[in-house]
Amino acid sequence: MEVERLWHNCSGGLLRNIRGRLRSCHIYIDNYEFADGEPLNIVAHSHGGNVVKIATYFLNRNIDNLVNLGTPENFDLPDINSRAVNNYCSVSSVTDLIQVSGAAVWQLYSIAEDTWWAGYYSVASIYYALQGDWWDAWYSAQLAGTYAYDLQSWYLSTKLDPYANNVLLESGRHSDLHRADTWNQIKGACGLPQ
Repeated sequence: MEVERLWHNCSGGLLRNIRGRLRSCHIYIDNYEFADGEPLNIVAHSHGGNVVKIATYFLNRNIDNLVNLGTPENFDLPDINSRAVNNYCSVSSVTDLIQVSGAAVWQLYSIAEDTWWAGYYSVASIYYALQGDWWDAWYSAQLAGTYAYDLQSWYLSTKLDPYANNVLLESGRHSDLHRADTWNQIKGACGLPQ
């Protein structure tokens, strides 16, 4: 499996190498001396969640609970090895645009294209209605709605993981997802011990 991917860290402007982080993650876990019955619980934020998802193919131990906070669902990366995780929860905020920006290029292109066409046909619908051309106004409104629906689907494709118990919050920034009040809000929905 090729995991040689470089990511741009927007906050510091540095390139991150997922292969190096992946190696560090799985070596640390594989070398850790677990006590009898001690669970392996991982909470990952942003692209750190993608590193853990890839690491599930290499770990010598199952993850008991994995919670990804604001992890971009990137179609260019492999899915999680669901056999290696007992409980997997993905937490996202609808308003988190940083999470969206970490998606695959073609996901972002589809979002941009559908946004443009939804706007174009919305304006065309208004224009035709003002001209009294009700048929073209209706048809343009239908096209605008179709593109808006597709836009919503692509947008949510950057947030919802088909292999996870997904928790979608109505508000919050990317950095808000690891605050204590958010954690208390999602513990039950993620199936975590209270």
